[in-house]
Amino acid sequence: APVGKKPTSDRHGVEDCPAGTYSVGGANECSDCGSGETSDAGAAGCRTCATCGTGKYKISDCSLGSETQCSDCPKNTFTISGATDI
Repeated sequence: APVGKKPTSDRHGVEDCPAGTYSVGGANECSDCGSGETSDAGAAGCRTCATCGTGKYKISDCSLGSETQCSDCPKNTFTISGATDI
């Protein structure tokens, strides 16, 4: 199958690899991203999960199919880059 794709179950076509998986091409199955990585559907590889920058805090960790969710710190609070708490 082409990059980012896998054969359909009936083997008569191809479909995107689901989010959280990838294919470099030529494979019959998509491979899972590793711990601390994520990908979009149809990916040729995984990317490292984002960290929250200065002045933001983490709402939720990334998962196989979604990126790290960050939010701005409330007024009169702060964080340093990569922090998980205010």
